[in-house]
Parts: sequence; C-alpha cells; structure tokens
Amino acid sequence: RQVALGNLGPAIPLSMAQPYQPRARSVIKASYGGPTADVTKMMREDVRAHRAAALAQIGRVPESGQELRAGLALARTPEERQRWLKLAAVINEGLAQDMAAAGHARRRGEPDYPTPNLNPREGFKVSKALVYAIVRQESRFNPGVVSPAGAVGLMQLMPDAAAHATGDKRLRDDMSPLFDPSFNLKVGQDYLGWLMGEGVGYDILRTVAAYNGGPGTLQKTATMLGEDDESLMVIECMPAVETRNYVERVMAAYWTYQKKFGQESRTLDALATGQKYIDARWDAPLPAAKVVVAEDEDAKASPKADKQARRGKRG
Repeated sequence: RQVALGNLGPAIPLSMAQPYQPRARSVIKASYGGPTADVTKMMREDVRAHRAAALAQIGRVPESGQELRAGLALARTPEERQRWLKLAAVINEGLAQDMAAAGHARRRGEPDYPTPNLNPREGFKVSKALVYAIVRQESRFNPGVVSPAGAVGLMQLMPDAAAHATGDKRLRDDMSPLFDPSFNLKVGQDYLGWLMGEGVGYDILRTVAAYNGGPGTLQKTATMLGEDDESLMVIECMPAVETRNYVERVMAAYWTYQKKFGQESRTLDALATGQKYIDARWDAPLPAAKVVVAEDEDAKASPKADKQARRGKRG
C-alpha cells in the first residue's frame, strides 16, 4: 500500500497554518461564496472525495491527504483534476484556519470561545449566546464549510431543513444562498424557532439535541422513557454518542457565551437544582416575573405542556 501511494505523486500539503491575524479572524466575509457547485457535487457523489472531506473533518489529516493524492492520480481529464485541486484547497483552508485559531488560543492561554461579529439578517431572534455556541461547534465560524453529509455554512444547515424553515423549496436544489453568513444565521434561527415552537418544545437541552440528532429521534427517545422523560435522562438515552457529546459541548459554550455577553444563566441554575425541564425562555431578557423558574409541575415548560397549550388555543 505504501509503495502504491508513493507512486501517486508529491504529497498535497494540508493544514499549513498561517500566522494568526486577529482582525482577519474576527470578520466574516459576506462575499465568500464557498465551494463551487462542481466541488460540492463531487463531495456528494465521489466516494473518495467524500472520504477525503470526512477524514479531514475528524482530524485524520494524513489519510485525507492520501485520498486526495489518489484522486488526483486517477483523474482522467484536466477538468476532473482541477476539481480535485479545488477540493484540496477547500479542505486545506478550513484546516489552516482551525489550526491557526487553536494555536493562538493555546499560546495566549485563552479559552476557545471567540466572538466575531455575527450579523443575522433581521437580527437575533433567539438567544445570541445560543447562536454563537452552535456556530462555534458546527463550523468554527467558517461560512464556507460543507460537511460530507451536505450541511452548509455557519450553522451547518441541511438544504431540506432550510427549505422547511423558510418555506422556500428552492433551497433544496440550490444551497448557494446558505453561504451568505447573514442569511445562514437567519435560517438557522428560524429552524431553532421551529424546534422550540412546534418541534420539541422550549426545553433548551432537547432543542440542542434535536438540532443535531433530529426531532424525530428525540421524540422517540422521550416516548420510550414515558413518565421518566426528564431532559437530562432523555439526552443520556439518545442512541447516538455524537448527539450526547454535542449537547454537552454546545451547552458548555452557551453558558460561557451567556457570561461573556453579560447575561444571566437561569437555565444553568435550574439544571443545578434538578428541574425536570429546562426552559430556554428563562434566560431571555424579560422582566424577572416572567422568567422565574417554576416549582409547580403544571408551570414547567415541558414539550407536552406546550403542545396541550397550543391545542387549547386552537380549540
């Protein structure tokens, strides 16, 4: 295998981190267009290209480089070779940015919770700290990221979810608008709003879990638990380890950003005192009387109670 790989040509250098530039890292370029359509299509349809992107995403850089070199060596036309070179550039850019940012944070002894200027179209409609926490976990503030599964941009939106959240079916076939940071942030918030209002209820732990693992999987897990469906138990029983880890990381980042932005974390207090459901609205900047953590069972913000309330309004 090593002899064969040696015949594929010179190695493609990956993750050559550039010197850290605070100003460059703090600005999201609205003009950034993301990978071209042909590269995106190749990542979806070509097994080797898909594998190269996936390996890079999980940090297995040498193996990703081997896949890229193999793809280049086996390219049959100049156009195909050009697509492989473009893919290498896309992967390399993301790795370089991640390594530069992480290296700078380590050198300065700073926590890895950057606060670049995010400007959602129509502003922040859900918690600003939650948006930052999700963007940090999903894309590390890189608006050009495309996952091997096809999730796009800052909030890593799947085209189908984006189309559902916006009511614009065109996004299923043309995901290019999702590379616009301001639009991506708007659509991501629309989806979070739908999850809270119609999908899984206002419980912030369930919302974050559903954002990663899907509302259907979360609801099945909660149903399986029956009366024992307190939020922490639901998260711990989610079938995917990835989702459980995702909730832990996003919530830790969320509470960190809450503190950075000078906001209270009543949800953290509620979790510490053993509340069954953790209502995201408790952290909203509203009068204290409207966000007091409820002690009585009927007032708790369970998804079931939310659905019953909506049925009552319709009735």
